[in-house]
Amino acid sequence: IKLDSASLDQTIKQSASSVEPAENQKTRKLTETAVVNAIEDQLKAAIQQANRAILRYGEQQTAARGLGSTVTVALVHNDQAYIANVGDSRTYLLRNKQLTPLTRDHSLVARLVESKQIEPEDVYTHPQRNLIYRSLGAGHKNIDVDIFHETLDGNDSLLLCSDGLWEMVRKQDLEKVLGEQSSPQ
Repeated sequence: IKLDSASLDQTIKQSASSVEPAENQKTRKLTETAVVNAIEDQLKAAIQQANRAILRYGEQQTAARGLGSTVTVALVHNDQAYIANVGDSRTYLLRNKQLTPLTRDHSLVARLVESKQIEPEDVYTHPQRNLIYRSLGAGHKNIDVDIFHETLDGNDSLLLCSDGLWEMVRKQDLEKVLGEQSSPQ
């Protein structure tokens, strides 16, 4: 799945062209809102496309029927990060050696933490920690995609990871490793 600037430009031109007749059109800078909406629409469309691909694969391969996945994605435009997620894959912001989650998990244990029924540390050992209520595939024809915005500072980094990382490596260990690296590579 590819987000391309030509598609984004076309979306923006279509939005702009619907406002004025062609003979009155001039080159002009789009409002920030139009750019934000176009980026959000592209992220959502890409994730919906991935969902359809997973569903098609499940229809073609009977052993994969009911297959599901989670996703987190970030698109950085100038100093703005646009983050989309479905499920319990996460995007974190590393700023001043502090790791902060930018996304919300769509899981049972996240809801239990939010409602103060369990402690945040309990998510790592809870018997139902793998139950998610939103995912790609798994028979879901349409999915809700969460979009988050973050203004980035010059030294900020984003960490995108699946539950295979955040569930196995605790936050303080992630901060330590990320803080020791001079390059994100």
